[in-house]
Amino acid sequence: MSSSVGSTTITSRFLALTKTTKFAWFIGHFAVVLCSIFYWLSLRSTSLTEIWYRIIFLGAMESFGVLVYQTYGKALKKGDVRNGSGPVNFRQVIRDENVLYFLLSATWLILSPRIAIATIPFFIISLFHALTYIVTDIASNVLQVEDVKKHPYLRFIDTLVSDNHETSLNAICNSELLCLLYNFIRLLTFRSRSFIAFVAVFLFVRFKCYNSAHMKRSIAKWEVRLDGVIAHPAVPHPVKTQYTNAKLLLRRAFITPTEKKGN
Repeated sequence: MSSSVGSTTITSRFLALTKTTKFAWFIGHFAVVLCSIFYWLSLRSTSLTEIWYRIIFLGAMESFGVLVYQTYGKALKKGDVRNGSGPVNFRQVIRDENVLYFLLSATWLILSPRIAIATIPFFIISLFHALTYIVTDIASNVLQVEDVKKHPYLRFIDTLVSDNHETSLNAICNSELLCLLYNFIRLLTFRSRSFIAFVAVFLFVRFKCYNSAHMKRSIAKWEVRLDGVIAHPAVPHPVKTQYTNAKLLLRRAFITPTEKKGN
């Protein structure tokens, strides 16, 4: 980073920045944001829709792949990923959100047909990461802005990101739960490869619950809302019974081992 700050022109400073690993991470998120917009605009109108869809998840794989490699790259080279205790163990890896997002984006990339709703959480994640990078890295290293608060556009972006941080995390979790519900409906209607898609999202949400308080709160809010709907007098008693059984089953699936011990 210091070489980019010491450069004399914007172009040379930008070129210096492009050589960093973090810039590669940013490019992946930028591709997700840009191609998500193109994808939704061309959803029913152009033959490029499939291409935009694939690039979204290629970009996501690239960004999360950078983080996964930075975290586990050396251990993987040494074969030091163990099932039990050790510098890196298998349980730690499968509970890492970066690993989970990398695997989920790879699933959506390979799987067909397209599932449009699957792009939403990746778009939200990438949008906030890309905006943060613009404010923290491009502004300071390329534009050499000393105080973001004094720059009208950068101040707006910085305020937008900071003020909506919690909202974005909740929106990501809710969109992932919505994706889970959508794929469950696809499973019930015997759509193509619906079982693989549902299992992928189910396991993703399951493992994300280990570390994400936002996901746990989102599930709790969905449960309260569904309880209110099912409690309506017009809902038949057998439906209420099946709902209660399903809820208990899901609760056992999503409660982490530490929570079970605490109970």
